[in-house]
Amino acid sequence: MEICELDESYKGYQIYFEYDSNKIYEVSRDSLSFIIKTKEVPLYTKKFIDTLFEEWIDNPVAYGMFEDDKLIGVIELGDESYASRLRIQELWVDKAYRRNGIGHKLMDKAIEYAREHQYQRVILETQNVNYPAMCFYQKYGFTLIGLTTTEYDNKEEFKGEVRFEMGYILD
Repeated sequence: MEICELDESYKGYQIYFEYDSNKIYEVSRDSLSFIIKTKEVPLYTKKFIDTLFEEWIDNPVAYGMFEDDKLIGVIELGDESYASRLRIQELWVDKAYRRNGIGHKLMDKAIEYAREHQYQRVILETQNVNYPAMCFYQKYGFTLIGLTTTEYDNKEEFKGEVRFEMGYILD
């Protein structure tokens, strides 16, 4: 399987995200600091849809992996050169193809792209309830660089979610 750059024909392409987790990162506040700890929870399943090449992304670039003609993984990147960083907007691997190295290959492509374009950092967003993603990003070398406790407060389907920003510094 090769990684191919996705062209403008993928603008508006919908990605169906789904993940299961029986752990979350619980976030509590103590004065001006945050306390983050792992917490066991009943099996939590999250499903949502995102779209590639959204208008609000600066200079989006996306790469996909295919099996025959079926898209089985994608990574979408957005330019934040004002801060010398590349943002991973989307990282998706079809549930049937996970744990086969596809996510790592797509992340490698993002890091390679960042180096080629002389970014200093690669950043991304995930949520405290997406424990499998947090573990993947940490194994890859990303660290927690910030969080927002009010990002999702007004949306019932996101009740209790905290936005985690993670970063990878290029050497």
